[in-house]
Amino acid sequence: MLLKNPALAGGHGRDAYTPQLEYRRDTAEQAEAGVRQAYADVLLHEARCAETDASFRGTAFDAAVWWDVVAAHSALFEACDDFLFRCALGAPGLRALPGKYRLRPRLWRAVSGALDLLRPHLPAAYDLAVSLVYRAYAVLARQAEFLPDTLDSTLESLGDLAACRAAIEPATADRLVWNAVAAGWYTRCALRNPGAGRIYHNLGLLAPDALGQLFYYAKAIQARQPYARAHTALAAVLAGAGPPSVSKFHAAFLHAVAGGPSDDFFRLAAGRDASWAEDGVRLAVVSVGLLCGALDVDADVLVDADTSADVSAGLAGLDLDADADADESGSDGLDGPRLSPSPAPAAGPDGAAAADVDGAEASAELEPPPDAACLARSESVEPPPLPPRPVRPPPPALPFDILALALSTGAQAHYGYIFAWLIFLHHLAIHPDPLLDLTSLPWASLVRFLSGLTCLADTDAVFDAPEPPSGTSHAISLLMRARDLDLRGLRWSADFPFPYTPAPSYAGAPGPLPPADETDEADEILALDSVHKTECHAVLLERILWTAHRIAQSRLWFTYDSFQQKFVLL
Repeated sequence: MLLKNPALAGGHGRDAYTPQLEYRRDTAEQAEAGVRQAYADVLLHEARCAETDASFRGTAFDAAVWWDVVAAHSALFEACDDFLFRCALGAPGLRALPGKYRLRPRLWRAVSGALDLLRPHLPAAYDLAVSLVYRAYAVLARQAEFLPDTLDSTLESLGDLAACRAAIEPATADRLVWNAVAAGWYTRCALRNPGAGRIYHNLGLLAPDALGQLFYYAKAIQARQPYARAHTALAAVLAGAGPPSVSKFHAAFLHAVAGGPSDDFFRLAAGRDASWAEDGVRLAVVSVGLLCGALDVDADVLVDADTSADVSAGLAGLDLDADADADESGSDGLDGPRLSPSPAPAAGPDGAAAADVDGAEASAELEPPPDAACLARSESVEPPPLPPRPVRPPPPALPFDILALALSTGAQAHYGYIFAWLIFLHHLAIHPDPLLDLTSLPWASLVRFLSGLTCLADTDAVFDAPEPPSGTSHAISLLMRARDLDLRGLRWSADFPFPYTPAPSYAGAPGPLPPADETDEADEILALDSVHKTECHAVLLERILWTAHRIAQSRLWFTYDSFQQKFVLL
C-alpha cells in the first residue's frame, strides 16, 4: 500500500508529497507461521492432486471434464511457489526447509504424474498438456529470477520442461524449436557446473545427429560426476539406432568407433578442414574415451558404479515414470533427481508438517544393531581375499592412428583435436596411469609438430604466462570459452587451468548468483554460430605450445630445449 512517509509530513518540497512504500518486516513468529500455513497448503493440494489423478485414471477422455486435472496441479504449483518464496525470505533455518522436505522433487513428481496421466490421450489432450507445461514453466521461471540459491536446479527443471514440451509437440518445426530451448537451459547448467554427467546425457538425448549423441554420451561417461546410464544410450548409438549422420565423414567415424573398418574414415579425412575445425574437439573426446575403455558398454573403467537413477531417460518419448533415491542437493550435483516418489513429512497437530526452524537436516534411518550371535559369526569368518589387480587390455589402434593423421597434416583445422589430446597428456603427467599403454602413441610426430610451431609464436611470452592464452579481444575470448565448453568438466581436464571458471555450485552448498555480465556472456555463447567458432587458430596455437611446455616440465615423454628452442623426445 502506498503511504506518505510520516517523517516527511512536516517538510517542504517535492518529497513531502511523494507517495512512498511502507515496509513492515514480519517477526520471526510471523514468518514461521506463514511458512507453516504455506506448507499446509502444499500438503492439501498434493492430496487433491492424488485424488484427482486417481479418479481420472482409466476413464474416457473428455476435455471439458479433464481440465480439472490441470486446475488441481496448477494450484499445487502455486502453493509450492508460495512456500519456496516464504522460505527464501525467512531466516537461514527456514531457507533450509525446501531441501529438507524435498519440495522440488515433489513438485516435479506432480508435473510428471499429470503428464503421464495425459499421455495416453494425446493428441486429443494436447491443449491440456501444453497448458500444464506452461503453468509449471511460469512458476519455475519466476523462481529462476528471484531465488538465486536454487538457480542450478531450476535451470535444469526448465530444461526438462522444455524437453517435455517438445515431446508432446506433433509439428516437427515446433519440436525442433523446443529442443533448442531445452538444450539452451542444459547448456547454462553446464556453464555453471561443467562436471555433471547427467546434463551431457540430457544434451545427448536432444542432439540432432549421431556424432552429437556420441560425443555427449562419451562426455557423460568421462565427466567428473559420471553418469553410468549413458552406457545404454551409447550402445544404442553405436548399434545404429541413433539419428542419421550429417555427413559421410561423421558416419565413417561412427562406424570406426563401433569396431568396423576405418579405411573409409581415413579416406574421407583428407580435405575435410571445415569438419575438423568444427568437430575436432568432439572427435578427440570420443577418441580418448575409446583409448581409456570408457566407451566399452561392459567396461567400468572411468564410471562410478554408485550413480543416481535416470530421471530424464526417454524425454523424447515422454517417458516420465522413472524414480530416484537421492535428494536434489545430494553429493552427485546435478545428478540429484526430481522425480522421487518420497512420502510427505508427517503432519503436525495443526495439519501442517512441523517446520524445523533450526534448519537441521532430517536424521537418516539407522539399521538395527546385529545381535551377539551375528557378531560372533562375523568375527569367526575370515575376510575374503583381495581381488587381483585389474589388467587393462591393450588400447585400440584407432585413436593413435587418428592422432598420427592430424599431426602429419599439421593444418590449422586440426589444432582443436591436437589441443584436446595435449590436455589428456597434461592430466597423465600429473596423475600417471600405470595401466594405460602409450607406447604406440606417435611421440616422434608429436615432438616434430610442436617444434615446428615454436617459430610461429613468441615462445618466451607464451611459456611465462601463468595461464593458457584466451585472446586479447572480447570476441576471440568468447569464442575460446565456447570451444572450452566441450572440454570442461571431463575427468582428465580437471587439472587444466582454463582461463574461465564458473562459480562452483550444486555440489554441497549452492554457489552465488553469477554477475549480470556472466549471464549475458552465456547468452552470447549460445548465440554463436558454429562457423565462427573456427576463427581461433592463433590462440589455439599458443595454447598448444603452453600446454606442451607444461608437459615437458614433467620429463616423462619429451622435454624442451630452450637453447635450440625445440622439443626433444626422451
